Amino acid sequence: MSEEMNATGFKLPVERPMTENELAWVTLIRAVTDDRDPAPDLLMLQALRRAWRTRAAHFNRK
Repeated sequence: MSEEMNATGFKLPVERPMTENELAWVTLIRAVTDDRDPAPDLLMLQALRRAWRTRAAHFNRK
């Protein structure tokens, strides 16, 4: 692997390994997308934000 991992607009430093939570997110994304690794687009981002807001609103009511 290179010294640093780059994605558009992001730079992940190599000096620290992935956290357990980061690994869990990657695992979840792979499961949800059937391991297809699709590039994020606006519709997917908006759907994810709606899902988070809906879930957060559900837990904030209790």
